[in-house]
Amino acid sequence: MTAVFCAVVLSGLSQTGINTALPVMAVELGIAPADSIWIVSGFQLALVSTLLAFAAAGEKWGFRRLFLGGLVAVGAASAFCAFRPAYEMLLAARLVQGLGASAVMAVCPALIRHSVPRASLGMAIGLNAMVVAVIAALGPSIAALILTFASWPWIFALNLPFVVLAIAMGCWALPRDTHSGARHFDLAGAVLNLLAFGLGFAGVQVMGASVAGGSVLIVVSLLFAVLLVRQQRHRQAPLLPLDLLRIYAVRSSALASIFMFSAQLAALVSMPFLLHDVLGKDMLATGLILMAWPVAVGLMAVAAAHLERRMSPEMLCAFGGGVLGLGLLLQALIALSSGGAGDAMVVLTMLICGVGFGCFQTPNARVMIGATPHSRSGSAGGLQATVRLVGQAMGTTMAGVMFHVMVADTKSAVAATLAFALLCAITGAAISLRRHCALHRRAS
Repeated sequence: MTAVFCAVVLSGLSQTGINTALPVMAVELGIAPADSIWIVSGFQLALVSTLLAFAAAGEKWGFRRLFLGGLVAVGAASAFCAFRPAYEMLLAARLVQGLGASAVMAVCPALIRHSVPRASLGMAIGLNAMVVAVIAALGPSIAALILTFASWPWIFALNLPFVVLAIAMGCWALPRDTHSGARHFDLAGAVLNLLAFGLGFAGVQVMGASVAGGSVLIVVSLLFAVLLVRQQRHRQAPLLPLDLLRIYAVRSSALASIFMFSAQLAALVSMPFLLHDVLGKDMLATGLILMAWPVAVGLMAVAAAHLERRMSPEMLCAFGGGVLGLGLLLQALIALSSGGAGDAMVVLTMLICGVGFGCFQTPNARVMIGATPHSRSGSAGGLQATVRLVGQAMGTTMAGVMFHVMVADTKSAVAATLAFALLCAITGAAISLRRHCALHRRAS
């Protein structure tokens, strides 16, 4: 678990930490701010377009082997970035870093499943979610602290101790017999998956600069997605886990996850504008208030494992979605109110949202992983990470659309984005409640 947690910290620092440094990196590298965004987008592009392929590779060649290989790639790319290369070389290194992080993230859920007893799976997933939330809260602050006393390459150098520790602990403790070795790796499916997800993600990123160009990329990605589904649908253990999606618990959990992560990202993208532009908070106050959400998620992620003993995971997911919806409704009302709100009220809404999302995240992940056969643990982990990234992309894109349409009215743009997030949270809660009712009917 220590090895897995170190890998989670690496992924968090590689995303949230670098976000904070982009303005400084743009100036020092002599590039436009729009170009600097690709330092983050390139990492995410490599991540989202290869997760399913690496999950399948883990089932073929072993989760432990892929985990350690991914860590080596992350460490080598981080070391290269720390030497302050030119922009083009830095972007190439970030793609390699994203590939390494994808290999690690794709197999982390499977390694957790193979490392702990079934009775402890909920607690293990909760601890993992807590680490994710803590690094999401602290990542920007850590990067800001480094930038205060040193230059941006030190953010990449900070990865290296975690790489060394994760590799050392992984070589010693990670389970070895976690793959069948008999599965054929579908190279054609991996290429189609890369084109479908990669072009789709790139199209979403390009939309802000060129609607026509972004639309073309998205249409082409959909064509490759159709080809991917046709190529995969009759395979016994497909790279695109259509066989797992035929399992009702997995399918409904994945769909609920997309809506809930979309709600979270849409809200977290719009909240800084509410706090800074609408309510007039300074950057320090904005950062501290925003930390309340991931901190609450981290605390509830562990508590949710205990709450599952008192209610079904499906009901806990539905309850979490309802609580998140309540918090988002209060935030939308604050955005629309003319008098604004005090810091205590805003922090309270952030805590409510974090509690709701934390109640949903752990049991939903446990259901998705627990409902799959052990032999398909890798694909289940890849599916879990993929639907999370799809939801995040959907939430971020919708926030961008709202702010683009209402460019002259920040308050209305924030309220509209939060209304969309509220709709997503209610949908996620409804899907979880429907899953509970369906399973209850089957049991009776």
